[in-house]
Amino acid sequence: MALSDIKIRSAKPQDKPYSLLDSNGLRLIINPNGSRLWKVRYFFDKKEKSLSLGAYPAVSLKDARERRDEARKLLAAGLDPNGEKRRKVEEIRVASANTFKAIAEELNEKRRADDLAPATLRKSEWFTSLLLSALGSRPITDIRPLEVLEVLKKIEKKGNHETAKRCCRFAAKIFRHAIITGRAERNPAADLGEALVVPKVEHYAAIIEPKAVGQLMRDIAAYQGRALTRIALGLSPHLFVRPGELRQVEWTELDFEKAIWCIPAAKMKMRSDHIVPLSRQALVLFKEAEAIRHNSKYVFPGQQS
Repeated sequence: MALSDIKIRSAKPQDKPYSLLDSNGLRLIINPNGSRLWKVRYFFDKKEKSLSLGAYPAVSLKDARERRDEARKLLAAGLDPNGEKRRKVEEIRVASANTFKAIAEELNEKRRADDLAPATLRKSEWFTSLLLSALGSRPITDIRPLEVLEVLKKIEKKGNHETAKRCCRFAAKIFRHAIITGRAERNPAADLGEALVVPKVEHYAAIIEPKAVGQLMRDIAAYQGRALTRIALGLSPHLFVRPGELRQVEWTELDFEKAIWCIPAAKMKMRSDHIVPLSRQALVLFKEAEAIRHNSKYVFPGQQS
C-alpha cells in the first residue's frame, strides 16, 4: 500500500530501525532516534543497491517519489544512480574549489613563472583586483557574460575606457586558462570587447617636419645651461630611449669599443637586457660627458646629491 503523509507522521520510533514501504522500491526508514530517511532499492549490474534520497520532512513524499523516478530513468539509460550522485557531488566540489579568484591567481602565478616583466605582472595583478570584487568567489563555470560585462561597464562609466578594454582582454585570458586546464568549457569574456566604448586615441605632441627637427637640434646645440643637460638632450634623438632610462644610464653599461649601451633587464619592461647601438655622434657626446665625469656611477648624476 502506498504511503501517505498521515501514515508517515503517525509512525512512531521503535527499538530498532524499520521501514515503511511505498512503491517501486521507495521506502522510509524510521530510526530509534526519530529521524526518517528516504531510500530507494534498485538492482544494477545484477547487484542490489540502495540510494539515499534525503530526510523527511525536508524531502517530502512527493519529492521522494520524483527523485525515485529520476533514479529509475538513470537505470533505464544504463547508469548507476549512486554513481551519478557521486559524480554530481564531485562536480560541485570541483566547481566550488575552482573559483574565478583561484583561476586568476593560478594564471598570475604561471605568468610569474614565465618570467614576464615586472611591469606586466603588476598590471595583471591590478586587472585581477578590478575583477575580483564581483567575480572572485564565483565558480568559474557559473559566470555568465552579462556578469563580466557589468564589471567592465562600471570601469567604463568612470571614463576609463582603455582600462575597461584591457581588463576585458585579461578576463578572457583567465577564462581561456580555465578552458586549457579543463576547468571550463567556454569563455564568457571572449566577445565582450564589442560592447565597450572604443577608447579615443590621443597622440603625444611631436615634431614631424624635417626643418623643425633640424631647428630643434640646433637649439639643443646652442643650449647654454648645464653641460650634462645639453649632452642628455643631444643624445635623446640618437638613442630613442625613455627619458628615465637615459637619466639612469651608468658608466658600467657603456662599451665604447663595441659602441653599445647595454640596459639591464631590471631597468626595462623586458625579460632580457636591451642593447642600444651607439652612433658616432652618440659616442662623441658620451666622451664629452666622460671628460667632466664626477665621482658617480651615473653619467648624468643629480645636481643636489
